[in-house]
Amino acid sequence: MPSNYPKDRFDNLPRKIDRVGAHRPPARGGRGWIAFWWALAATVLLIAIGVVGLFILDHRLDVALPGKQPAAQTPAPTATATATATPTPTPTPTPTPEATLDPDAGVTVLNGSQGFGVAGAVSETLGDAGWSITSTGDADSEDIPSTTVYYSDPELEGAARGVLDDIIDTIPTATLALSDDYAESDADITVVVGNDYPPLSQ
Repeated sequence: MPSNYPKDRFDNLPRKIDRVGAHRPPARGGRGWIAFWWALAATVLLIAIGVVGLFILDHRLDVALPGKQPAAQTPAPTATATATATPTPTPTPTPTPEATLDPDAGVTVLNGSQGFGVAGAVSETLGDAGWSITSTGDADSEDIPSTTVYYSDPELEGAARGVLDDIIDTIPTATLALSDDYAESDADITVVVGNDYPPLSQ
């Protein structure tokens, strides 16, 4: 039957409640967005946990952030050989040969003093000690101040020291000399008696 009643607010019902029962409230808007944000938060949390786990397992993980230059790695110091100066070897001192008696070494005695018979007296002393006297004579000068035992071969130093030891009691100031001054002599050792011979110096 036709209705001639005027329309009121109950005639304009919203479309969303067309199928709502008498005991069911209308659906709230925005539930879909809430579920989306929860899912997004869970995803971000899982990603963060994964990154932290990887960082703990591998400290060398280097995450390059946009606009950030990676830190330059400092190269490990390399071992360098320390230059060691070669020490200068210390020369070994040559041991002094001991005085020896060598009957095969010829000895010449020369008088370089102003006395007479000096060469003969010294040669007699050496002969009694076991030396082989090859000759006696006068030196080129009679003004030689001190007595010297000459030898020209370094290998004869021990024998020359032996001659010196045998006259040192008579001539305490006598010395030893390695020299070629009497190298042309027939003797291996030459004794030049100077004016320090005791009978002359008294």
